[in-house]
Amino acid sequence: MQKTTGVNNERYLEIISIIEEVCKNNLGEEYLFLAENLCKEIFKLENSNLSKGKVNSWACGIVHALGLKNGLFTNKSTIDIKASDFYKLFNVSSSTGLSKSKEVRNMINIEDDKWLLSLNNKDNNVAEDEVAIDIEAEVKIEEKIEASVELTIEEDENLIEANKVANDAWSQKNFKQKVKLAKEALKISEKCAEAYIILSYDNSLNVDGQKRLAKKAVEVSKEVIGEENIDKFIGKYLDLEITKPYYSAKYRLGNLLWSINERRAAIDEFKDLIRLCPEDRLLIRGTLLSWLISEGLDEEVEEVLSMYKDDYLASTKFSKALYLFKLGKLNEAERALRIANASNPFVVDYITKQKKVPKIQPELKSLGSEEDAIYYIKNSELAWNSVDGSRIWVKELRDKL
Repeated sequence: MQKTTGVNNERYLEIISIIEEVCKNNLGEEYLFLAENLCKEIFKLENSNLSKGKVNSWACGIVHALGLKNGLFTNKSTIDIKASDFYKLFNVSSSTGLSKSKEVRNMINIEDDKWLLSLNNKDNNVAEDEVAIDIEAEVKIEEKIEASVELTIEEDENLIEANKVANDAWSQKNFKQKVKLAKEALKISEKCAEAYIILSYDNSLNVDGQKRLAKKAVEVSKEVIGEENIDKFIGKYLDLEITKPYYSAKYRLGNLLWSINERRAAIDEFKDLIRLCPEDRLLIRGTLLSWLISEGLDEEVEEVLSMYKDDYLASTKFSKALYLFKLGKLNEAERALRIANASNPFVVDYITKQKKVPKIQPELKSLGSEEDAIYYIKNSELAWNSVDGSRIWVKELRDKL
């Protein structure tokens, strides 16, 4: 059983607050009671993924799982609500709601009678039969949607083999060995995007050479998916073998473009990554926000902050505080800074330069850690430098946080 950190406590409260609002207004106190208990049980699990993803998605998944158990979407339910309307209550898509519900049911044995409403406990067998049918129907719908999209992709045995070689290349510690295997992969299939990504890290090449390889990785991976299929995989780019290379290639290209001062192009790549994977499991939004602030792109900053307004990431919270300070909204900025500091108290020392960023970046093992703070400040240095007086402001508030 994991220890519940301050970050997790805050995360738990954010999820519960959404559940409470939806249940009280639409489903009733008993649903709220069960959902709170289910949320608590998930937070106690070692393999819980609740620290990742949007809080409203998890809130939806938790309540949806209970709804399936209790026949919420069948004609046996005393609550009149359509599945399509249910997802709107949490401001998520049906695919996101189904996905999170499935994760919840994989983590917790929802078949246990303790997850039944008292009304359904009176007629257990009927309730379970109806729910079993409902779960099966929803899962089949989800699988049918995925299958219909994947069937449009022609399998390429050479590419599959080349990807295996490229994956082996990534595991090598010696870069020369990485390059050797990457080149071998390209001999098997010139469509192996991962091989081009590896070769783009070769510092013996000039920046144009590195950029050409990164762009080639994007091009070939897009060709494999098919341009007509790009939007069909939204929300699934990190889950399917056919789409992962495209996502990785764009991520590499975005970072490379930023490093060579092609900043608008870099921002566009990262914005597209968030569009393709709105849950943003790779936490790209933190870096993107810092880039947008440093470039003075206020409208785009507000767009990203709106997308992740209940975000748990310290990077988002600190960026929000910095942005509010930039706008001159000092009271709101101070409140946002306090919230940000609570999520990661190590960041302030780096913003105020009480601590120096180490030359060798440590491995990031957990959010809210000092390593997380170092990673944030490394990516946000330009943003803080771009806002006059921001570091002095934080320094003045440091002892009050």
